[in-house]
Amino acid sequence: MKIKKREGYFEKFDSFKVSQAVMKALEETDEVLQNKWGKANEIAKKVEQRAITFGGVLHVELIQDWIEDELMESDLKKTAKAFIKYRQKRTEIRNAGWQMDDLQRAIWEKKYRNGNESFDQWI
Repeated sequence: MKIKKREGYFEKFDSFKVSQAVMKALEETDEVLQNKWGKANEIAKKVEQRAITFGGVLHVELIQDWIEDELMESDLKKTAKAFIKYRQKRTEIRNAGWQMDDLQRAIWEKKYRNGNESFDQWI
């Protein structure tokens, strides 16, 4: 089972990555659980089952939507909110692009730039 990444390439579905994402969100909240890794793995398993039965092209955003759904269904509303905030922050970072100060730009221009290429071309 493959997931289409934002950059357009495909990667094998990895439920451990889902567990890690849930754990990061759990750690951002004060929701007390006996076994946080156990809950993270349980949610990852449910997301994996959805992926198996989906039948279409899986996208990262769809997987993240399912994680939110499972967090809400598990009554982990604070964790779901932390996960949503994390997604929003990452989206803002992706959309902002690269922003360099004068020193960073000077280093790039003198050390890494090739000819007249732009920074985006270099990336």
